Amino acid sequence: MTINQYNLLLFSTLVVKTLGQNNHNIQQVNFTQTLDHFAARNDENHNFQQRLFVDYSYWDGTGPIFAFFGGENTLVGSLPGHVGLLEGLAQETKGVIVYIEHRFYGWSIPLGDIKKAMANKQVRACLTIGLALEDFKTVILSLQRNISANHLPVVVLGNGYSGALAVYFRIKYPNITVGALASSSPVLLFGTTSLGNGYCSTVSQDFKDFNQTCYKTINGSWAKLDEIASRPMGLSHLSKLFKRCRPLKSVDEIKLELARFYSFAAQHGGPSQLWLSRFCTMVNGGNGDLEGLATALTSTLGYEICFQTQLYNLHSPFDDPDYTLVWEWQDIKEILKNNGSNIIFSNGLRDPFSTAGIVEDLSDTILAINTIEGTTELDLGAGDEEDPRWLEEQKGEETKIIRQWIAQHHSNSNTIVKNWGCTFQLWLIVAYMYLI
Repeated sequence: MTINQYNLLLFSTLVVKTLGQNNHNIQQVNFTQTLDHFAARNDENHNFQQRLFVDYSYWDGTGPIFAFFGGENTLVGSLPGHVGLLEGLAQETKGVIVYIEHRFYGWSIPLGDIKKAMANKQVRACLTIGLALEDFKTVILSLQRNISANHLPVVVLGNGYSGALAVYFRIKYPNITVGALASSSPVLLFGTTSLGNGYCSTVSQDFKDFNQTCYKTINGSWAKLDEIASRPMGLSHLSKLFKRCRPLKSVDEIKLELARFYSFAAQHGGPSQLWLSRFCTMVNGGNGDLEGLATALTSTLGYEICFQTQLYNLHSPFDDPDYTLVWEWQDIKEILKNNGSNIIFSNGLRDPFSTAGIVEDLSDTILAINTIEGTTELDLGAGDEEDPRWLEEQKGEETKIIRQWIAQHHSNSNTIVKNWGCTFQLWLIVAYMYLI
């Protein structure tokens, strides 16, 4: 049977769409997923369509499975070309990649509508980490079964929140996966640990290291905002100054939005620190006043008409969560030390969220691979000629370790087969002697 024929047999209940992006052989799959894996009884009314992308571009029928877990957003950003580390691994090992969207996000929404899903108490109760992990398990086992790959190694990966899910999956299902990579994942944030001042201190240090003048302008702006807001019609003036789509009700609103942007700029932008560069260049071109800062902000984000950060994809600890997830893991370090193995935590120390990540080795098999100059999730990106050496080294080290996991799996499998063969031969000898 050819690989193309395998594609048609992927899952028992699905809708498949072939995508021709970047010359990749990708299958978009709508997988019929169980809403509550732990319920005593399920029927078709308790299912939902979970979106997957399966990339067969490099698979030869014998390579490993790489499962990339989706997180708190739509899965489109994780398509080939955005997770270059996976592509490189799949090409080298002749592996298949499956990207799995997280329940309640993107297109994978129960009842087909997020407002309806969250308004339904029974359905809303199914937004848990435990059920998300069961989704991932169900998809992986179904893929293995339908392409005759039960004996092939599985590596799970994720970034941020989904990186934490990859770690939890490795701990919970060590029989299914040979290892996990968590890129820029603040796993300590999901238990009893808080960010404290670490996040904000890192943001401040990133701006200070990049440009002292820009840092001083920002640092002095908070008092100026308070002073103007205290005047008669002060909030109206600030609303016009920052081209607000809606009038400010308090000065804290604009402070929050500025904090969100600053955290985004520090967290993203790559080795060139693109967002810091754009913003600070414009800030420094002004007079160091609020007018210059406001112009720099709206111009950097492209809001020529009016400014509203809710329309921009800014993620930071200052965001109000849409819905509260049930964090079921407490002291993750102790869990890892007692139960974990074959886990990589990768962090760029310029990423403010690294202050809630694992940045030191916990054992010989639970490793932290850090870059001093790195920001968020740079190791997952496609390689570029302009990549600095430190980023190439980080990617190379991660790839080397994952290859070792795969090789160890094959070695263990061969040993099991060899031992079984010896045992079978021994039983044949005993049976023969008994018969004669």
